[in-house]
Amino acid sequence: MNAVQYLAWARPLLGLPVPAVGKFFLGLPEALLGAAGPGHFLESSVGSARGLERVKLALILDEDRPALERDAKRRDAPGKAKAAADLLTALGEAYDAAPARAALAALARWELRGSLMLSLDYDRPREALDKLSLYGYLPGVKALRELLSVVGREADEPGLRRLAGEDLAFFGLDLAPGAPAALKLYNKALLPGPTLPGTLARAAQSLSEVAPLRDLTTLTRVGSASPPKAYLGFSRGAPLSDLSRLRFFGERGWLCAAAKAVPGARARFVGVDDGAFEVYFDAAGFGPAEAAA
Repeated sequence: MNAVQYLAWARPLLGLPVPAVGKFFLGLPEALLGAAGPGHFLESSVGSARGLERVKLALILDEDRPALERDAKRRDAPGKAKAAADLLTALGEAYDAAPARAALAALARWELRGSLMLSLDYDRPREALDKLSLYGYLPGVKALRELLSVVGREADEPGLRRLAGEDLAFFGLDLAPGAPAALKLYNKALLPGPTLPGTLARAAQSLSEVAPLRDLTTLTRVGSASPPKAYLGFSRGAPLSDLSRLRFFGERGWLCAAAKAVPGARARFVGVDDGAFEVYFDAAGFGPAEAAA
């Protein structure tokens, strides 16, 4: 989505009158896209656990890693990193900013600032900002040691290899108000791949009825005993309206509401987490005037 499309989706969810923190949140789409420059878009999500209680704003790079790394200027463009640092300052002391600033400094040393993506959640019932997440690429397994130190952890060489696995794609750093920073690692593999277990296999079978699946991304929370979260990615956007008809999702109200609120929205991937689902979407199918807005 561009800023106009995102606001058409998000603004009604914040209610009237929009609180001051809501106005701050609604000012971010245009500011973040302006800092990021061409080749980026906005994404949001809805989930079966929280549904429309949480409004997510995500800034996404519309390029794969090889394309980014072929362009040194884009790879190390500082705009998003500065925007992320400014956002940390604006959010105030409730967020543990030191680990995030250390991660931003690492991306600068690695000349991968252009890989930075970020997301911020707005909690509707509390009328408050919630989790901020920063994401980026790693130049190699050894760089993982620097990220572990950001969250007060360390690992020897075999430990690093185990954490990274064979297909480490990118990292994420979660900052929640009043909580310590948490590191996440994302491994990505193309489908079809290894046999998928249980719920994930059933989800893949149902989702593939709507659109072909391309990849599986697994999220590992470093230092947590929680099971990994999995994301099934579509090879092309899956219409949200079509997904909302799948019986697999159970009670469909949370997904139908999003499909109606953003006509033409397409899901990029679906998160599967201990029986709960989260659908991440942007928009397609808008008219030329809206798409250019």
